[in-house]
Amino acid sequence: MILQLQLHGVFIPELKGMPYIRLIPKVTAVAGEALQLKCPVAGYPIEEIHWERGGRELPDDLRQKVLKEGTLVISPVEKKADSGVYTCWARNKQGHSARRSGEVNVIVPPKVSPFYVEDTLHIGDRASLTCSVTKGDLPLTISWLKDGRNVQPAHMVSITQVDQFTSILVIEKLSPEHNGNYSCVVRNLAAEVSHTHQLVVNDGLSEGMRTRTVCGVSSGDPPLVVSWLKDGQPLTPSLGVNVSALDPYSSLLSISSLDSRHSGDFTCVASNPAAEVRYTAKLQVKGNHPACLLPPITPHYTFRCFGTCVNWNPQVKNDVSCTRQQCTYLVKLRSERVSQIYNQLTILQLGLS
Repeated sequence: MILQLQLHGVFIPELKGMPYIRLIPKVTAVAGEALQLKCPVAGYPIEEIHWERGGRELPDDLRQKVLKEGTLVISPVEKKADSGVYTCWARNKQGHSARRSGEVNVIVPPKVSPFYVEDTLHIGDRASLTCSVTKGDLPLTISWLKDGRNVQPAHMVSITQVDQFTSILVIEKLSPEHNGNYSCVVRNLAAEVSHTHQLVVNDGLSEGMRTRTVCGVSSGDPPLVVSWLKDGQPLTPSLGVNVSALDPYSSLLSISSLDSRHSGDFTCVASNPAAEVRYTAKLQVKGNHPACLLPPITPHYTFRCFGTCVNWNPQVKNDVSCTRQQCTYLVKLRSERVSQIYNQLTILQLGLS
């Protein structure tokens, strides 16, 4: 039988017949997202559409709802609660009905545990990055990127797949070329996720580190005299530099704990009665302490510290105020710690006491 509906002068034929539900394909849903299940019903007119799961009519919790046209919406989807077989059934006014079931498989997207490396890595050190997947259904694929490009195992770089959930990237000997952003990328059928961390290789010496260098005289008649200068001046005991003779032709300069005072030009001077030769190398010490600016001369002095303020220890606590950004001291203050800072800033030349 053909039913004619008239709409604005146009006749639209509608097929009238028994309810029929087409095949419902297997659906894969992603945990944490929304799922919409449509009931592919045919026939006219359809009076009502319902959904069931495990013999219970839906919705049966707040995450579920059935729209007017019969679409089942679940949000957010949960793997344990929502995986299974769903049944759609439809009925017309005459009481005729049809049923069809379909399977829903919920998969969990991967989650990567954040990884870090220490920020005091130097040339020649070893470094390792461990990527651990704490959630996610198998199969999982784990790969590494450096600055957005695939990392291929190469000289001094290796990638080890420990198990299905863990991958370790190891750099045996760091060099400046290893600087960059390293990303662990994890994929499964549900999603692709990643975590990125910046690796910084310090190519200089920092405060608190040790250093040593040897000056060797390759030719020249004895007697030889080997000495050292810093910035063109003889070394002073207060500089904390040790010099020792290894043999008549070599001298070892060592510093047990570097600080900003040691930055500068170190010169090895070798001489004998015939001539004097020199070789100069620059030592740059990266400071761990904040740099301070010396303000103009006033009855009081203010040291503005860029970074975390140094830990001052004045003798008179009432004469100092200190925050993370600014330390203010009265001129009359004098303690061992303050005196050290004064010397570095050459404030003693102003005749303060």
